[in-house]
Parts: sequence; structure tokens; C-alpha cells
Amino acid sequence: MDPVTDRQQSVAEVLSTHRRFSRSTARALENLVAPVLEPGKPVPDFVYLQQLLADRLDLHWRRLSEADDASSDAQTERRALIEARDGEVALLYREVVDLRTILRGRFGVAPSKNFIGLRGDTSRDPRVLLRQADRAVARLRDAGHTPPPSKLPCSLADRQRWAAPVADAARSLRTTVDRVATASKIIDATRLDRRRALASFNDAFVLIAGLFEAAYRLIGRPDLAEGVRPSRRHPGKTYLQEKRGSRPASPKKKPKPRSTVAIRLVAPIRRFFGQRRSA
Repeated sequence: MDPVTDRQQSVAEVLSTHRRFSRSTARALENLVAPVLEPGKPVPDFVYLQQLLADRLDLHWRRLSEADDASSDAQTERRALIEARDGEVALLYREVVDLRTILRGRFGVAPSKNFIGLRGDTSRDPRVLLRQADRAVARLRDAGHTPPPSKLPCSLADRQRWAAPVADAARSLRTTVDRVATASKIIDATRLDRRRALASFNDAFVLIAGLFEAAYRLIGRPDLAEGVRPSRRHPGKTYLQEKRGSRPASPKKKPKPRSTVAIRLVAPIRRFFGQRRSA
């Protein structure tokens, strides 16, 4: 189970117990404290103190929940951007392949490769593909870059027309690639915030749930104390939540009994080897 969802159940148990038994707990604590107070000293407001602890626990929980939501939203946005990037990679790949096909038919295989500077295969890696597209567009748009000889005329306008779809697809892909990189940085930042919020919540839960447990034990309510008792092995969860989440150990397998056939063969085999040694 997700650690944040797991802790939500423990928080709900502690706060629910507080809301149900706050006033009865306060009265019991007042009865314990009043006899030992100096004359004239006011009895502490245990209802307020309990509410203060509950509000503090709820604050830490809300901070953790918000950090978890921010981290989840950042990952969802990045997945959507990656899907968009992959679609744009496929589009630019097709545009570059179509451009190479046009130039190969106009100038031939080797001259067309030299003309646009693409000697190898068209890459599907976004950044490599962008470099290939930029190189091809720059050479097509460079009026000083002479095309190979061809039977058909090749004007600068033709070259601009061939370069346009590649340039448009490359521009769109570059924007999305930059957005993916930004989203990755945001994910790293939100993950760090989530880890910090989780650590802060764990510390607060152990302290606050421990105080509620002590109060309930002090007034003679071990049943309530066990319900809010913080786990020592899993900070941020109650002991009961830890027990519910733990899996029972698998029973040890009993050794298989030896085959009765093997047992019956032991004595004859021993007698046989005994006779061989005596002979």
C-alpha cells in the first residue's frame, strides 16, 4: 500500500478517538491533577491541550497530503508530455525521411547525403533527430550552399519549401523536449518536498500519538491507548495498523517422510555388503 494512504488510516484512528473521548479524558485528567495542585492554582484546560495536539497532527497530515498530491500531479504531467514528445518525434522522423527521399530522387543517394549533411540513418532519439533536422534545414536554406548537379532545376524557393515542414516539426519537438526536461526537474523537487513532509509527519505522529497514548493509560483506558499507540518499527503508523498490514509468516514445511520402499530396502542392502566384506 502507498505509504501516504497507509498513514491516513492511522491519522483517522487517532483523530477519531480524540473527537469521541476528548471531554471524558479531560474530566478524568482533571480529577487526577486537581488533588496535587497547590491551593488557588487553576486546573489546566485539558480539552484545549488535546485539541491543540489534534490540530497539530492534522496540520502535518495536510502538508504531507499536499506534497504527495503535488508529486503525483507532476508525474502525471510528465507522462502526458512524454506521450506528446513521442508523437512529435514520430512526425519529425517522417518529415526527415520524406525529405531524404525527395533529395535522393532529385540528386541521387550519395550527393543528397552530402548536400544536407546526413550520412547515417535517421535517428529516433529526440535530441539526435533534432540535430539532424537542424543541419538539413540550415543547408537547404543557405543560399551559398550549392546543390549537386541535377537534370531538374533546383531553386532556393524549392529548397525553402522542402525545409519548411521539417523546420516546423523540429520547432514543435524542441519546445516539448524542453518542457519534458522542466517537468523532470519539477518531479525531483516535489519528490524532495514529499520526503521532507513524510519525515516531518512521522516525527510529529510518534510524538502526538504517544502523548495521547500516555493520557489514555494515565486515566485507566488501555483499550483507547492501544488504538492510538504509535508503531516503533514504522513511524507514522499506529501499532494496530502495523499489525493489520503485516503478513503472517508462512508455516514451516514439514520434512517429507522417507519412502516405505526405501526403508524396506535398507536391511537387505546392509546384509549384502556385510556378506561381501566377510567373504
